[in-house]
Amino acid sequence: VYNVEYLHDFPSHIHAWAQADRYALALGFVENGLNLFKPQTFLYNHQFPDWWTNPGEHNITAVDFPIHDYSAALLMKVTGSTSPFVFRVYVLLYSVLGLFFLFQLARSVTRSFAASLFVVVFAATSPVFVYYQGSFLPTIPSLANAMIGVFCYYHYLKNHRHRHFWWSVVFLTLAAMARTTFAIPLIALFGVELLRVFRKETPWTPKILPVILSLMAIGAYLLYNGYLRNTYGSQFLSAFMPSGSFSEAIETIEFTFTQWGWEYFSWWHCVVFMLVTFFAFLSGWRKRKHLPETIGFFSLFIAVYLFGCLCFALLMMMQFPAHDYYFLDTFYLPIVLILSHVVATLNRNADFRNNRFTVWSLSLLATVLLLLVPIDSQQSRRETGPWDKSMATHRNFEGAASFLDSLGIPGSAKILVVDAVAPNLPFLHMERKGFAVMMPTEANIQSALHWNYDYVVVQNEFFLPVVYKNYPHFIDRVTFVGSNKKITVGRKGHAGRQSLTDFLGLKPERKIGGYQLSFESWPDSSWKNVIISPTHAFMGSQSGVVNSETEYGLTLTLPYTSGSNLTPATLFFSGYFLTESDAEVEVVVSISSGAQNLFYQAQSLRDWMPDHGDWTPIPLLFGLPAVQCEQCELAVYLWNKGGAELYFDEIDIVLYR
Repeated sequence: VYNVEYLHDFPSHIHAWAQADRYALALGFVENGLNLFKPQTFLYNHQFPDWWTNPGEHNITAVDFPIHDYSAALLMKVTGSTSPFVFRVYVLLYSVLGLFFLFQLARSVTRSFAASLFVVVFAATSPVFVYYQGSFLPTIPSLANAMIGVFCYYHYLKNHRHRHFWWSVVFLTLAAMARTTFAIPLIALFGVELLRVFRKETPWTPKILPVILSLMAIGAYLLYNGYLRNTYGSQFLSAFMPSGSFSEAIETIEFTFTQWGWEYFSWWHCVVFMLVTFFAFLSGWRKRKHLPETIGFFSLFIAVYLFGCLCFALLMMMQFPAHDYYFLDTFYLPIVLILSHVVATLNRNADFRNNRFTVWSLSLLATVLLLLVPIDSQQSRRETGPWDKSMATHRNFEGAASFLDSLGIPGSAKILVVDAVAPNLPFLHMERKGFAVMMPTEANIQSALHWNYDYVVVQNEFFLPVVYKNYPHFIDRVTFVGSNKKITVGRKGHAGRQSLTDFLGLKPERKIGGYQLSFESWPDSSWKNVIISPTHAFMGSQSGVVNSETEYGLTLTLPYTSGSNLTPATLFFSGYFLTESDAEVEVVVSISSGAQNLFYQAQSLRDWMPDHGDWTPIPLLFGLPAVQCEQCELAVYLWNKGGAELYFDEIDIVLYR
């Protein structure tokens, strides 16, 4: 229910990068004829081992056993649709299957329908679980397989039927192959069974074959994946990332909990868990020595599982702050299993168990509180802003495939995307393969321009502050082909010396308005918040200035009267700036209608001015949307967020259709 409105969404928001990579894998299987052993994405340059700096000839990649990406591709083949909807629904339905088996497990442990329903609601309303429940990551289906495997193992401990042991090994092996972290519960299972064999509490001969087959399957794919990694490279991490010191580990843990703590489980989850644990402790303390043997060994399994998660967390410590779904890979399931035990302990209390009204009332209250949690968390996790470059990249490349088609660029063309932000994301939209420059330093851009590509694409929004600023000669190495005001396409080859506006396709005949200010005389009424200073000047004897008393500085406003239509346009801003200190100042462009803000975009000047005390030329580019309203106003202004003293001169603002 929480994911229904998002099932058609393209990979975006939190971890759009990782989700786009998995979606690319599925589309790769569709393209390669469903060849499971040749996983591929859209990229010819791989993240590992060379961090995208080595252009390869193949887009095949090493990856943990991609059975779920493959299954999604199979569904795409059957349905004839490659929409994100197909992949998301596959993962969502798999999560429901896992929750069903979790319910059956909890019911076996607690012997109560209400208590087991409470356990499932607790697990299913975790904010991080709900967010990824309809995503593209293999974490959720692997987690579901682990739930099924643990359910089968519990029933094996309970009734000693070897088929349950077989099924537990099968599902935990599948989980481990697709997501390596789920080797932890598999190892825990093997460890507990080895102990039981040593204690002569279970025969060892029926276990040899499933254990050997499991280890052979995992080992065989590890070897094959190593071959893929050594031959082609990989887009996916395969190395440990522990912290460098104890103090760094403490800082990392603190930051992780600050960043994600209430996303793992909400405040209400924690309160409910502590209350249930407290009452279970009071009611079950005297009976702690009378636990059934099944519960005892299953508790040992959970303890070993949890210890394994702690060990893994130490080995991958540096990944946790940036990857909230690592919690689902590790501690999530042990915590849920502990909760089922706690609830079972509470339910073994005769007074509590016989008071059915109390049980159902408390379960209902907790259920209602927990069911409300994901409503807010789903919305907050999809909030976006100027800081969200992956969402901006998604918006900028929407419709890119049709745009490239309109330019006559064939689907087989290799595209170089400079500053791709999320490696596969632009290529998913363009429906073409190519190379991604992920770290657009001068050296990396220069190197990439020598690769075997056909066309180069940059995002207008980030081209000037990222690409052009780092390597101004980029515009002399690429010939302009076309622009849709969100992305600009160029052809490989030397263009000779050309102006920035020529490269961007901002021709004089497309100009629809220009506004200049040199501060040598008082400007017209379109300019507001003008402060003129004789202290510094780039040209002439005066310049504009903002200081600590000026939060909103120089402003240009252009009114749009009733019936006016602001068509899609490009705003080119340029000027010279001088500061003696770090200046936290942004150039803001907005379009409003009365109190309603229709468009807002801000670009920082700070990164353009590393050398204090020198005049710095700064060009900025803004893509304006199509807007039609009764009374619109376009505003361009300086926002002095840090209260800095900043001088500026020769301001030039030009609108192009």
